[in-house]
Order: sequence, then structure tokens, then C-alpha cells
Amino acid sequence: MLKQSSSTYVNDYLTWLANGIVVKQVGEVLELTLPFLDRHRDQLQLYLQAQGEKYVLSDDGYTLADLRQSGVDMEARDNKTSLTTILERFGVTRSGNELRIETTAQEVPQAQHNLIQVVLALNGWGTSLYNKKLSQT
Repeated sequence: MLKQSSSTYVNDYLTWLANGIVVKQVGEVLELTLPFLDRHRDQLQLYLQAQGEKYVLSDDGYTLADLRQSGVDMEARDNKTSLTTILERFGVTRSGNELRIETTAQEVPQAQHNLIQVVLALNGWGTSLYNKKLSQT
């Protein structure tokens, strides 16, 4: 039996999350270091920038560049289809290697969550592809 109320668990998680986020001003951009780990066990970093009335959240191209460096061919038909499906599911667009979401000030938290989901999903997908490639050699 759980000894704490559900609201205590929620509050504890939110405290952990808040304590794990580091925000750094870099010029006109906020660099957000998050307590979530990529496949290399590095903390995720996202970037938030105001552009007129819109806000843009981005991974600055890190995720797809990392997958390419690991040998994932983003232009292979099956990979391109899988990537598109993952991005569309969370409303994320791609500009070259950069994963991004344009949003309003009110929707930044949800957009940030969606971009985190995509980065984590792609990290898992990339690990699976890499492991598959290793097992075939």
C-alpha cells in the first residue's frame, strides 16, 4: 500500500523536474538543459527563441546529426517514413537536421513536452536501428 497521497507523488515529481531544469540565456535564446537523458546518457538540451509573436523551440539539429553520425540513413525510404510519422504525431517539423516547433507563448509548455517526446522517441528508434545494423554484420 502506498503511504503517500497521489498529490504528494505529483508534487514530488514536479519538484524533481523543476530542480533538474537549467535555463541559460545565450544571446536572444534560452538554452534549456533538461533532466532527461539521450542514448548517450547526456541531458537533453532544447532552445527557445521569440520570433515576433511566435516562439520557436528547437533541438538545434543535434538529434538528427547524432543519428546520421551513427550511420542512420535519414533518406532511406523506410527511415524517412518512420521519421515523418514520429514528427507528425507530435506536431514537430524538420528544417535540415533541426527539429522545431513554432508556437504561441501560452503553448510553450505543451510544445516543449512534444519536442522532448520526439527527441526521446528518435533516440530509441536510432538505438534500435543501430543495434539491428550491428547484428547483421
